[in-house]
Amino acid sequence: MLAVSVQSLFILLFPLQWITIVDIGGFSLKVAHLSVIALSLLAWATTFSGRGKVQINPFYFLFMLVLVIQLGSLMWSEDVAAGLSAVARSFFYLAISLGIYFWFVKADMGRFSFHASRLFPASVAVLYALIIISFAIAGQNFFAVVFEALFSGNPNALQYHVFYKLFNDYSLAPSEMENYSSAARHTIALSLVFLSIIASVALRQVTPATRILIFASMLAVLFFLAISMSRSAVFSLLVPIVFLLHLVVLRRPGPLVLMGVFGLLIGLLAVSVASVSDSTGGVTEVLQGKFIDDIVNNPRVSDFGDVIDNISENPWLGAGIGTPIEGMFVRFDEAHNFFFHVWHGAGIAGALAVLALGAHLVSVMIVTYRAGLRADSFEIACIYLIVVYALSSSLLRMSVAGGGDVSLSEWCMLAIGLAFADRLNKPERRKSGGANSTSEAAFA
Repeated sequence: MLAVSVQSLFILLFPLQWITIVDIGGFSLKVAHLSVIALSLLAWATTFSGRGKVQINPFYFLFMLVLVIQLGSLMWSEDVAAGLSAVARSFFYLAISLGIYFWFVKADMGRFSFHASRLFPASVAVLYALIIISFAIAGQNFFAVVFEALFSGNPNALQYHVFYKLFNDYSLAPSEMENYSSAARHTIALSLVFLSIIASVALRQVTPATRILIFASMLAVLFFLAISMSRSAVFSLLVPIVFLLHLVVLRRPGPLVLMGVFGLLIGLLAVSVASVSDSTGGVTEVLQGKFIDDIVNNPRVSDFGDVIDNISENPWLGAGIGTPIEGMFVRFDEAHNFFFHVWHGAGIAGALAVLALGAHLVSVMIVTYRAGLRADSFEIACIYLIVVYALSSSLLRMSVAGGGDVSLSEWCMLAIGLAFADRLNKPERRKSGGANSTSEAAFA
């Protein structure tokens, strides 16, 4: 009963990643973290209470190696306190993620997906309810503010007016909340897409009424994705879309699946047409400004040049974790790329460790992608898609996200993705036919 309750809270609260309880030294404890930490602690307790063999994906050993190398670089860091804080936060997130991995590497994938599919609409409803309430408290209508920002022609009106207001006004702890106006919208959007994919696994097992609620919730997710202006979340859809199209070509699924896939494509086509049409007014300018102009003229391009220049000054040992990056005009703390961040701080040893880590994730993703194409049903293929999306979106965020770190939500997605990958790609399963085996075996 306790396990079911904690797992239910994990699903319900996972998207609520902006409501901060306390903020100490750059570490923020949010409402969503409570259920994550509770599930992880329960998994740690149950995993080591028995005598069975404990399975751990190599990803965690590789990331631990990165942290050890970063710790060593503190000996020549300019800011030991900042570097130690960053390593401690990463180690804490790794421990939480490993607990989540322990939980899902033994969990019944089918039962979890069925459970998640029924809770997914409630999770989306809670998210929107809190958003609407937070705006109402400020005396504003959320949807009116959103559409006013959409038709303003200014992409920053969405990013820094709608989300800045949400993440600043609805907080339980004082902190530098302007950071969340940009960052939290990415992780919330990614978590909503992730839950949508998990809910898709059990579409045929739920009642027609629940199925309607799931589809309605997916439309609400697409709406959030549109107003979030999160390029990471939008681009993270590319791999799942390619996977689904590949699956359609190879498997020729039923009309329900075809309608869903082509409905998604038609929606994306409509957005593309709107971006070059003059009839949509401010919406066109918002899309063009955020997804074309801001990418072409993004200041992070010059920042990457500054990062490379700093790395070239000491490529072997690195500048030490915590050492700021010397830009042309200012000093900044993050490289907006996890690989460059580690190389700058920990030198070539850290860079090689991160390369090995990235190569491992890519290899797992490719193996799972190919196995998923041989799945004997759309629902089973979606289990493989959970892994593919978790790994591909996390790699994308590690390539472009600020902070030089992996967020806790990404750690959770990685944990679930790697746990499911280890279940799906284990040697005995491949010998028995892999994704061509029965549906019951895939859900076990």
